[in-house]
Amino acid sequence: MLNKWLKKKGLKAACMAAGLATAWGGGEAEAASNKPFGAVAETYRVSGTITPSRELRSVYVATYFRNGSSERSILHPIGVVVPGQQTTVFQFDVHLWEGFLDEPGISQGYTVYGLYDDASNGVTVGLDQTNGQTAVNNSLTWPQYFGTLSYIPTENQVAGWLRNGDSELTWLLGLGINGYEHFSVGDEFGQALKLVDFSGAVDNGSAFAEIAITPEPMTFLLVGPGLAVFLRPRRPQSK
Repeated sequence: MLNKWLKKKGLKAACMAAGLATAWGGGEAEAASNKPFGAVAETYRVSGTITPSRELRSVYVATYFRNGSSERSILHPIGVVVPGQQTTVFQFDVHLWEGFLDEPGISQGYTVYGLYDDASNGVTVGLDQTNGQTAVNNSLTWPQYFGTLSYIPTENQVAGWLRNGDSELTWLLGLGINGYEHFSVGDEFGQALKLVDFSGAVDNGSAFAEIAITPEPMTFLLVGPGLAVFLRPRRPQSK
């Protein structure tokens, strides 16, 4: 039990370390730890869609990556307002150590957070299809789904984090992805999420995200000059 508690506290501390509170238009909140000595960064592109049934505000996509030696999480702002009954497309880059996603025991995933009722702190969370449907079928409130332990944030706390772009949101995702608690948050990349409005869980549409490594910069360097040479007008030859 003590070891489990330490894991939770260690995860929270890691997610808070180097976390940057972000304002709209101010970029992302990131947290990283334990960069391997001599590691080279690789760039991955996260791309996806959010299709809520009802309008969302203060919308973020949170991503989380963890292997045996290090972890990384990013909170990416999507928009102050994401319209309902429409599909909003998003795309952003994530920098990971070379070979990070190839290591055994990797845990990774994403979720979407937003406010469906700004006035009353109503929070929308992206859940995997199974748990999302269970929450909706049983009209679960926030405490019923997430529990009431002191270190688990309330819906009001999460609403405040969303307004401030607080990187604590990635900690909540990490707990759900790693199975440290009885609840689940988000799902692996390539799996669709069900957007659930708490409290009294109501279905609010869907979201999807996938991740792929971006081409090496050298590829563009090679292709660029090649095209330039190919398109350059032929010079008159001297006789």
